[in-house]
Amino acid sequence: MASSMQVSIEVAGIDSAMVVFEPKVNKQLNHQVHILRDMIIRAQPSWLIDVVAAYHSLMIVYDIQTTDFDRVEQWLKNQLNQLQQHKVDGHQANIHEFFVCFDAEFALDMERVCEHSCLSSSEVIERYSAETYHVYTIGFAPGFAYLGDVPEPLQVPRVDTPRTKVPAGSVAIANQQTAIYPRTSPGGWNIIG
Repeated sequence: MASSMQVSIEVAGIDSAMVVFEPKVNKQLNHQVHILRDMIIRAQPSWLIDVVAAYHSLMIVYDIQTTDFDRVEQWLKNQLNQLQQHKVDGHQANIHEFFVCFDAEFALDMERVCEHSCLSSSEVIERYSAETYHVYTIGFAPGFAYLGDVPEPLQVPRVDTPRTKVPAGSVAIANQQTAIYPRTSPGGWNIIG
């Protein structure tokens, strides 16, 4: 990434620091977050407790018995300098393939997606299935991966009234993101399979 990368290091709590990149959902930016995460994990500083990646930020939890924010901040600045100077190995992504059943009994919101996109269900399925989705972050519930980027015609807003029970394994769309519900839970995304 170019040296013009905008990033800040902030206090996130008594035992944590937050590295904040430009606040937007962007695959290249998120890639930088994951490269930095990998760098920190590989370096394994003795004070490190946890590293949590998000869309455009990275939280670093540290042992306050052995270090403080100022030392962690300086160490992170050195890591960011290496990241900016391209002195790091790229993030290795794993590809996972999932089979989706788009039958009407599972595609509870397919009609809504078709109306919004002005596409037939077969066109929605074709466009949705043609993409390789990037895991931006894990959240909401354990194992719930926020994936992107959904093709623009399929970017449908969340449903007006969230369901209290979305079946585990449901494939859903909300705006530019998609997800597979890892377990039965409440949810407000458009279920397409």
